[in-house]
Amino acid sequence: MILQAPSPSHQTPLTKHQTQNTKQQNNKAKKMSEKSLREKYGGKLAKAINRAIRAELPDGNAALDKLTKLAGPAAYSGWATPDGKPTKEAAAYSRHKREIVDKLEAQIRKKWGVAAIETPSDAAKRTKAPPRARAPGRSKRGDPKTGGRARQNG
Repeated sequence: MILQAPSPSHQTPLTKHQTQNTKQQNNKAKKMSEKSLREKYGGKLAKAINRAIRAELPDGNAALDKLTKLAGPAAYSGWATPDGKPTKEAAAYSRHKREIVDKLEAQIRKKWGVAAIETPSDAAKRTKAPPRARAPGRSKRGDPKTGGRARQNG
């Protein structure tokens, strides 16, 4: 329900009901969510966030373009060496994503009221079981006389 402002010659105060309606409309307009972000920019959430970064943040377009340019060589290099370490290209890609793009994404998520992504390490920290207590007299390394293995009776 949109209220029309009275003409300047007939200034009448709004009733209590009318002021409550305008406050509710203003609150609805201020609330932003994942749904409204996706409606405005289209696509799945990740794509909508990237589009919002490009449209709403200064240098967002350049940051995402640079990430795209870094992704090609990183993928071509295989992302990791045979011994499991990241290649120089993959490290550059990861550094740019972590230091710049992730911060821009966090700004968009905060602005639109979208929850932050929980990383696997965050989930592990949250669900990690407390360490088990050892029996009295048991060391962390096991029995030194048998090389860490338990002694057999006999």
